[in-house]
Amino acid sequence: MKFNKIIINNVRNIEQAILYPSSKFNFIFGPNGSGKTSILESLYYFGHARSFRSHIANRMIRQEQNMMTLFSELISSDELSITVGIQRDMAQNCKIHIQKQAAKNTAELATLLPIILINPDSFNLLSGGSKPRRALIDWGLFHVEHRYHSLWLKLQRCLKQRNMALKQRLPFEQISIWDEEFCVIAEEVDFARKHYCEQLYPKFKTIIDEVLPNNQVEYHYSRGWSKDKELKALLTDSYHQDTERGYSFYGPQRADLVLKTGSLPLLDFLSRGQQKAVVCALHIAQAELLHEQAKKESIFLLDDLPSELGMQYRNYLINSLNRLNAQVYLTSIEKEGLYEALVDKTVKMFHVEQGVLKEVDSTYIPKILQNANF
Repeated sequence: MKFNKIIINNVRNIEQAILYPSSKFNFIFGPNGSGKTSILESLYYFGHARSFRSHIANRMIRQEQNMMTLFSELISSDELSITVGIQRDMAQNCKIHIQKQAAKNTAELATLLPIILINPDSFNLLSGGSKPRRALIDWGLFHVEHRYHSLWLKLQRCLKQRNMALKQRLPFEQISIWDEEFCVIAEEVDFARKHYCEQLYPKFKTIIDEVLPNNQVEYHYSRGWSKDKELKALLTDSYHQDTERGYSFYGPQRADLVLKTGSLPLLDFLSRGQQKAVVCALHIAQAELLHEQAKKESIFLLDDLPSELGMQYRNYLINSLNRLNAQVYLTSIEKEGLYEALVDKTVKMFHVEQGVLKEVDSTYIPKILQNANF
């Protein structure tokens, strides 16, 4: 599915914005603080039912307003049209309607729109802890494996119950009851994650070897406990330590995607620009696998793609997204790289200033790109 029409009401400094986007590339430009990122934040909300800028959803609501509303008309490759409406108020009530029917949960919404965000914070994927890399794997599985979401929810519930039991310092005999269920679910999650990473790897490797041909970038999946010992035995052996910690040390909640160049961690060897190229390669590979396995086209939000991602990598990213037939929304890319990468693409341009969005005539794109002050 792709966005065919978008209406944004009362989001941050935007009173109302209406977009009829291109099915391919959409470039949104304007001064700092004008509302560019708020537009991408609204699009992201359609696919995740949350903001990428704050964990407090009410901060998205325009000042002195009680409610924000988002509406979109989606269209599939075979011209099937679906409408989505979202309403959120200051009391944290959120209503989601798909085809004018109340959605059962946010997963029903997310299934429609595989939205991938690449912004300056995305590059913490390599420098931060394992959580964002685990989330990357789980996002991919959510969209290609229908039963994975319910399996993941079972894991979270079981882990939460086991951790509560540990904090209460319950005796081993009681905690071991949770261990049985936890181990069964953990093995299923591990199998799914391992299989997904194996399928993703050749696509990632093809891309990264083309972008960084001399760096031998590779990854391997780490499941969160030893390959040489059963999880049940590890949980038994670590009971006393887990009780002291108040949480479970071993299990799929510690899974990771370990990226290296040769035998060295990426951060010790690659430049910042090269590290960011690796992150982009992972996301492109995910979109390729999603299209291949689920026949879904991803939507990419590229917010303020940093200058460290040089012209060569930016051009490769945009050309790759063009080949994927992805719908793309870009903000704040330097005009030098943007003109070269987008001049022969299907593009719509939008100017935003003080929360007011206007479409720019696409026949003047080359002239605007050459003269725009980003």
